[in-house]
Amino acid sequence: KQRKIFRSQEELQTFLNEIDPSNTLVFNQTIDFDKEIVVAVTPSTQNTESSGVKIKRMEIDEQDKAYRVIVINSEPLDDCLLEENPTLPVDLIAIENSNLKEDFEIEFTAMKEELECETELLQEENTQSVQE
Repeated sequence: KQRKIFRSQEELQTFLNEIDPSNTLVFNQTIDFDKEIVVAVTPSTQNTESSGVKIKRMEIDEQDKAYRVIVINSEPLDDCLLEENPTLPVDLIAIENSNLKEDFEIEFTAMKEELECETELLQEENTQSVQE
């Protein structure tokens, strides 16, 4: 699991190369690092394509002098029948520097979302149960 803040194109490119050594990941958005920073999150390596990660929102906590990035990690329910296919989902957002106060920290809060099994996989599981 990674939680990163990037303040330059070089930092972002190094991160992208680390998570995708084959260089097949393409990031087409142009970031002006003089005006923006990039926040990136990944979960632990997942075993299925159904798993994911999403930055839901960023909250400002004036009292604690912090920005909280709310991250949703989605995973299929434990009893879902899934094909093993290791993936590493990533989500990135750009935030304007002018909106950030220098004395504030950026914190990450993760929430878990359990995904229902896909209908096709449920049917396959039910068929296997009947045949046994």
